[in-house]
This record gives sequence, structure tokens and C-alpha cells, in this order.
Amino acid sequence: MLQVGNGPDAGQSQHEQTDVHRPLTDAETRTHFGFWCLLAAPLLVGTDLRALGECDAEILTNEALIAINQDPLGLQGTPDRRDDDRAVWSKRLQDGGAAVALLNRGGEWREIAAHVDTVDVVGTAERYRVRDCWTGETWTTAGALTTHVEPRDTAMLRVSPVGH
Repeated sequence: MLQVGNGPDAGQSQHEQTDVHRPLTDAETRTHFGFWCLLAAPLLVGTDLRALGECDAEILTNEALIAINQDPLGLQGTPDRRDDDRAVWSKRLQDGGAAVALLNRGGEWREIAAHVDTVDVVGTAERYRVRDCWTGETWTTAGALTTHVEPRDTAMLRVSPVGH
């Protein structure tokens, strides 16, 4: 069950015995929700929606990530690379593109880089359209997927061959 919105003062904690010492940070919440979407897991919310904060509500209603979770192929994301404090995961999507997660497990901002050749994008193209699922920012690339990620956060990118 998703833990977005839960913590020591959340409605669930007040009604059930829990051992929650602190709520997730916004970065941890984005990572938690992003990976549930990448893994095609059922999105079961485990908090009192009436008491949900604005940031948590924005995360839970992120249409770009919900679309990745609900992609008709129904595939789960898989790890492409794991380093000491960084990881790259991807999930093939029906449109021939992929969802790509760039995870920073460390305590400092990190630049995390991948390339379409090393993630689950089907086929090859000269250019790819990249959309940051958190900000909505879009750009094109010849294949490089590089971004700065805050500590314990995950950049969630939707990568599609141009022309699709």
C-alpha cells in the first residue's frame, strides 16, 4: 500500500498501531510513488485523503506517472544499472518508448546519466523526446538522458522516439 501522506501525525497513525517516526520527505514521496508506477503496482492509497497535504496530493494525482503505471503493456520496470548511490531503472511502454527512473540514494545532489541504448527503449531513432514527469518540462536528445537529482529523489522521465 502506498505510504504517501502517512507519518506520525497522519490519520492512519492515529487509528492504528504504527511505528512511524517521521513522515517521508517530498523527495522520498516522489521516489516511493514513482517506483510504484514504474513497477505497475496497484495504486492503493493508505492515508486519509481528507487530510492530504498539497504536495502529496500533487504526487498522487500526477497524470504522467499514472499513465506509466496504467500502460497497456502492463510490464514492470527493471534495473538497468546500480551503482553505490545511483540507480537507473526503465520500463518499456506501448508507444515504443520507455519510462526511465534515475534514482539518487545518496545524501548529496547527484548528476545521473543514462543513454537510450542502455534502457528499455525499443528500436533506434535519431532523436528522442524526453518529458520530465514531475515538472512537465520536455526536450529532445540524440540519446543522452542526464539530469541532476536531489538526495533520496528520483527523476522520472518518459522517453519516446521522435515521430511516435
